[in-house]
Amino acid sequence: MNSFKKVLLIILASSMLLSTVACAADSKDSDSAGSSSDLESSSASETAGTEKSDDKDTEKETKKETETKAPEKETSLVIPSVCKPLTEVPKFTAATYSATYPSGDGIQQLYYTGADASKINTYVNQLKTLGYVKTEDNSINGNRFVTCYGKGGLVHISYLNHNKSLSVILNELKNSVYKYDEPKYTRVTDQTLAVMSLDYDTHQDTVSGGNHDASGMSYVVTLEDGRYVIFDGGYGKAADHHILYNYLKDNNKRKDGKIVIAAWIFTHDHSDHYGGFVDFSSTYGTQVTLQYYLMNCGNKDRYDQKPSGWLPGTSADGGLPHYCLDVYFKTAKKIVPHTGQKIVFCNTVFEILSTQESHTPSKMQWVNDSSIIVRMTANGVKTVFLADAEAQTTKLLINMYGTSIKSDIMQIAHHGYSGGSVDLYQKINAKWSLWPTSQECFNERTSHGGNASSAKSQNVWAKQNTTCYVGDDKIEILKFVGGSAKISVSEYTPNKNKV
Repeated sequence: MNSFKKVLLIILASSMLLSTVACAADSKDSDSAGSSSDLESSSASETAGTEKSDDKDTEKETKKETETKAPEKETSLVIPSVCKPLTEVPKFTAATYSATYPSGDGIQQLYYTGADASKINTYVNQLKTLGYVKTEDNSINGNRFVTCYGKGGLVHISYLNHNKSLSVILNELKNSVYKYDEPKYTRVTDQTLAVMSLDYDTHQDTVSGGNHDASGMSYVVTLEDGRYVIFDGGYGKAADHHILYNYLKDNNKRKDGKIVIAAWIFTHDHSDHYGGFVDFSSTYGTQVTLQYYLMNCGNKDRYDQKPSGWLPGTSADGGLPHYCLDVYFKTAKKIVPHTGQKIVFCNTVFEILSTQESHTPSKMQWVNDSSIIVRMTANGVKTVFLADAEAQTTKLLINMYGTSIKSDIMQIAHHGYSGGSVDLYQKINAKWSLWPTSQECFNERTSHGGNASSAKSQNVWAKQNTTCYVGDDKIEILKFVGGSAKISVSEYTPNKNKV
């Protein structure tokens, strides 16, 4: 072989080797890009968080990964650096503008009638040109809820199909935050829901007829990373706050031993729901960490029955939660939830079905009708919390969602005293029901209606068609085992003693 041919072969071999190396590098870069694309905003998905593998060969690898400290923040959502203020947000032209309603916390609700829902995408594209990014898009039973977020604040679009109304809600986020992501986390325990026992021996009120009216509401959700989400918290001036703290302490699975409350959800302005939080704050506020709290108070002009000391702007007044939040939980961030949004903690989704804004333009006859209605999805099990929904909210939920409100577990409306209806409960079609009242009141209200004969029919229906859980003298812990709406139940003995 002459020298020229030898040189040519060497050049060709070198070229093939470089090509192979380049292809391998491209393949490696492609794998990295694929991993990066998995980091999506949790608010757009109900499956955020850890994943379980059925492959036994990867169990050790999976276990090792779950023991790694979770990153503080991980999301692919990019917020533009330039954003127009909310004052430049255009009106929705595919509808008839009616009025603008102050919605509390500096939030404005622009209300429209006769809306053409097919034009919502066009409107969202207009917002995009102003620097707002679509972060949520949720459709249920013909309703559509879209949230757009930017440095100028939050724009939430709420279209209600039953009356063809549309609201554009503008929130500058001066007094609140928008939680659009959720970091990966370390799984340390199962998802559970505790039906809390309250101190009914202390705070049963004698009413006409000599019966006992036992209300109050407190539920605790345990997330997979060991944090908690609390609904309301029960009465004040009793032992409810001691019972709550002892439960959090005794059932804490976090390796660092800290009691961390991811979110405290305040459904509405009544002391049998937030009074326990007030006492909890002053007694145990320094022993726990509260990250977020959810509250949508509204504006006082939106109520026929005026709230008592609930709205912001006043100081310590009886059981005012705002004062306690300012004093004992200064680092906690406020979230004002809007109808149709999904708020995610770990892999548990809290879907907001109704707030006081959903009643616009009507005023709320009772403070109870301002209740935040939440549907929680945990490991495939759906639980709807009706809080103190009265007749006005009951009718609204039926009109908005129909059978789409179906859930596996339902909390009975307004302690079984009033509110709710057979129609609503049939549409929810739950297998299990939660009763925020005493065993005595449960027995009365499911036999002859107790003090509220108007609630007799729905109470009897719920008793006959669901498995009932009453938080009295014991705490029922429902564990979501996943698949086909399965739960397992255990009990915890409440401890009323101060720690």
